[in-house]
Amino acid sequence: MGGVQKTTDFLDKSTWTLATILIVLILLSSLSFSGSLSDANSKIIDEKEMVAPKSSATPVPAKPVETPKK
Repeated sequence: MGGVQKTTDFLDKSTWTLATILIVLILLSSLSFSGSLSDANSKIIDEKEMVAPKSSATPVPAKPVETPKK
């Protein structure tokens, strides 16, 4: 049916196939992160973060909490 030699050949071919598929998927995912759409979106987010609303209220310092003495 299938001997040791065929099992070794199958494992060898499947290992190289899976490794090749993994490398291709990694390259495709890195291209999708550096594409023009994701780059434009990050610039819009960065511009919104740079503009901070001005507040007219002045901050009030917090009152320290005192612990009761025994």
